[in-house]
Amino acid sequence: MRKSTGPDLSTVAPADQEIHKKAFRFAKLLVDELMLYNKEKVALGKRQHDVYALLQEDIDKSRLAYEKKFANTPAAHVDYFHQQMVAQIGEGDPTAIGPGYPGSLV
Repeated sequence: MRKSTGPDLSTVAPADQEIHKKAFRFAKLLVDELMLYNKEKVALGKRQHDVYALLQEDIDKSRLAYEKKFANTPAAHVDYFHQQMVAQIGEGDPTAIGPGYPGSLV
C-alpha cells in the first residue's frame, strides 16, 4: 500500500491550503474506513479488479459524505476521495477499483 503523506499544495493559494489539507485527511479517513471494515471484500476485489462492484453502496456513501462536506469549498476542484481510492485501494492502479467506478468526478 502506498503511503499518502499529504496533498500537493504547490499550486494552492496559501489562504486555501488548510481546507485542502482537511479535504485530503477526510478522504483518507473515509477510504481507510472502507478498507478496515471491508478487508475481505477489498482483497477479493483487488484480485478481481472489481472493488467497486463489491462495495458500490459503501463507496458511493463515502463519496457523498466527502462531496457534501467539501463541494462548496476551494478544495472542490481536487477530487481527494478519488485520489485516495486509487492510492490506497488501487495501490496506484485505478483499474484495480474496477469497471463502473465513477472515478474522478471533477
